[in-house]
Amino acid sequence: MVNSKELSSLPLFSGIPEEALISISGVLKEESFKAGSLVIKEGDPADFFYILRSGEIEVRKTIDREAGKHKTLAILEEGDVFGEMAIFGKELRTADVVTLRDSILWRIDFNDFLNLIDRDHKIGISLLRAMIIMLISRLRATSQELTTLYEVGRIISSTKNVKELTGMVFEQVIKDITPAEAGFIAVWNRFNEEFDVNQSFNISDEYNLEPNDPLVLKLRENLSPLLVRDISLMPELSKRFYEGLSMLVSPMVYNDELIGLIVLINRSKEKAFTYSQMVLLSGVCVHLASALKNLEKEEEDRLRERLTQQKVYY
Repeated sequence: MVNSKELSSLPLFSGIPEEALISISGVLKEESFKAGSLVIKEGDPADFFYILRSGEIEVRKTIDREAGKHKTLAILEEGDVFGEMAIFGKELRTADVVTLRDSILWRIDFNDFLNLIDRDHKIGISLLRAMIIMLISRLRATSQELTTLYEVGRIISSTKNVKELTGMVFEQVIKDITPAEAGFIAVWNRFNEEFDVNQSFNISDEYNLEPNDPLVLKLRENLSPLLVRDISLMPELSKRFYEGLSMLVSPMVYNDELIGLIVLINRSKEKAFTYSQMVLLSGVCVHLASALKNLEKEEEDRLRERLTQQKVYY
């Protein structure tokens, strides 16, 4: 049986009375998964939910299973709950869940949960209240993400200048990802072969990033967002103009090419940024990368047309 004191250390159970935790711990089943394990598969029956005791998992929507293409919906860590919609009825899973690190999970079967509520309504009400608070928090985060992406889409559709576009998008990001105390957006300049800082916040915009900068090298290696919870764990990024106690970085990638990046910095607090904010910033960069490439193509077409007209004239 899971120790009730372990339960009380997790956010979901922090306000639940001790006697209720003892009953809840009796229906938990502990399961262990190695990194890279498929815990839940999209389309499977949903008759249980999990609590992540330790480790890290990714919730992803499959785009092409054979090609291994997917979209990250969320990254969860210790104390997070997933698959909880099972308590509201037997549905099918809407996404895959994969472990990113070795993980220990606590499983609660749907029938065991209902039986627990039937035996003691006070326990059921306490647990349901905690889960509703968690769901409301997630809905708020989703609402914020949709609002941000909508605003970014509006900016992209109405702006045809690269400098103006990146500046307006960056201002929106700083506004919506509130832990950011500083940061910048940089775009690849093929003429000087550097990433030019187009817009910055509490950082001098005189800086540029060279191709051998450790942050650029890391992004080019993985082409994926980077969440630095504690800068001491990544000493190669220390003593740089963008150093902070915690950082959130997302690349702008087009056809496997790094064409830009957004860096957000918190200088006063470790673990300032969340995984949900990382997913949000990544979504912004996906849209922005396509927009920048479209503007680049439009500019090339205009130059090509101008050259053609000059040749015809002469």
